Amino acid sequence: MKITKELLRKWDACTEGYKWFIQKFPLGAPVQEVVAELRLDSRGDDERWLFEKVLDYCIHDPAAVKEFVTAVLEPVEGDEAFNLTSGDFSRLAASGDSSRLAASGDSSWLAASGNYSRLAASGGYSQLAASGDCSQLAASGDCSRLAASGYGSRLASSGDRSQLAASGYSSRLAASGDFSQLAASGYGSQLTSSGDCSRLAASGYCSRLAALGKGSVAMAAGLDSCASAGEDGAFALTWKDQGRVRIAVGIVGENGVKPNTLYEVDAQGNLVESSQNP
Repeated sequence: MKITKELLRKWDACTEGYKWFIQKFPLGAPVQEVVAELRLDSRGDDERWLFEKVLDYCIHDPAAVKEFVTAVLEPVEGDEAFNLTSGDFSRLAASGDSSRLAASGDSSWLAASGNYSRLAASGGYSQLAASGDCSQLAASGDCSRLAASGYGSRLASSGDRSQLAASGYSSRLAASGDFSQLAASGYGSQLTSSGDCSRLAASGYCSRLAALGKGSVAMAAGLDSCASAGEDGAFALTWKDQGRVRIAVGIVGENGVKPNTLYEVDAQGNLVESSQNP
């Protein structure tokens, strides 16, 4: 993923940070290079802001997750706050705020309880867990498990058969691997998957689920939510009819339901295209 001046303006970057970027990278640069330079210049707040924006970008383009993980796994010489391990079956844990943990070996475990923590793993069968608010978790290996309980968390995975779960409100989950499973219980959550045969579930109000892969399913139990599914997929949305909860089901290709188009339920229980569509 390339960071450009245009992208930073779109993201409403601060004036100081924008000036720093155009001085360092007038023609733009891959996210890995920008992150490395931010660390060298000890711009921790800007690095955290950039990661939040990139992970939000991954919500709309889950294929960018692998690049994000690569960026997090790039250590900088002399950066004592960065905890990186490359061996299999590694264990990393941190309790302080703004911790950074990364592992490239298979079957690694990463856990953080402080706010603003960042966890990344590239090996298969990794497990990442964070309980602090505004945490960021990313995994590129197959069969990874990511879980966050704090609000405003970001979870991203590019490996097949990954599992992502978030309980805090306003969480963001994105997966690009096939057979992925995403679940969120906080209100205002956003779940996106591009892999085939994925499963998405949200119980919080005002959630947004987008199951873009073929044969995927999205189910929203919270009211005022919207959902979409890819080819041969389906989704379900709840709505209230005079106080009674009902479920509206959309099957792509039937009754005019389009693939990869967000739908919501109107007051009469009809599926209508959502205003949240791009």
